[in-house]
Amino acid sequence: MKRFFFVWAVLAVLLPLPLQARIHPSVDGLGVFKFGSAPEALGRIGYNLSKPVVVNTKKAYLKKVHEVYTGHAFCQLFPDPSDRMAVLEASYHPDVKVFYIPAYEPVPGVLCQGVMLKYIHDSLFYIGIERPQGLASALATKYGAPEVDKKKSSCTCERNGRSFTLWEESTSYTYPTGDPDVACHAYLDSGYGRNCDKHTSGYLFIYRKSVKKRVDEYDARRRRELIEEEMRAKMEDLQGL
Repeated sequence: MKRFFFVWAVLAVLLPLPLQARIHPSVDGLGVFKFGSAPEALGRIGYNLSKPVVVNTKKAYLKKVHEVYTGHAFCQLFPDPSDRMAVLEASYHPDVKVFYIPAYEPVPGVLCQGVMLKYIHDSLFYIGIERPQGLASALATKYGAPEVDKKKSSCTCERNGRSFTLWEESTSYTYPTGDPDVACHAYLDSGYGRNCDKHTSGYLFIYRKSVKKRVDEYDARRRRELIEEEMRAKMEDLQGL
């Protein structure tokens, strides 16, 4: 009997390690936004899919998307035909749709602000969040503790005529996903402006690696082609120079 309890005590210590794979589920999205789900999921949280606000210029992007976390605007992003680098989150891929919503609360206490959703063939493959509040700790509880990488660098700023050397910090968190094709990364940056004003920013991304890689390669190639086409057109206009 003593031997039995000794073996059981040892197992009680050792089993939780391999059992983590059973305790923590695989990452399959966020809330109603599951990988492979269609854009109709947006309708379940109150957005009208038939009336998106079209964003295809830098001005519209800065006004309606960048750091816009209030209201109930539902935006669809397209590349800016006059500036190839203006709306970087948009895609040239004919089968990709990119949507933006100002906020989403998957569970009480977790608020995701500035949510970017990317679909290919109406199948979700990418979730980007500009300001995730309470999400990092929730993900660690559900999926397991992340790998943490902290980097520090010095910066110089001035206030009231005096110069200061301060430390800026960048921290990345890589969460276990249970799926080799799924990545989940969070980033937290803290730094200082020229007047020594402290600023912080946080981002979180969940995506299917293979699909994102394919779409990114297509966009980079198409962007180069368009730039080259524009350059050739300009050179033709200068033939008589």
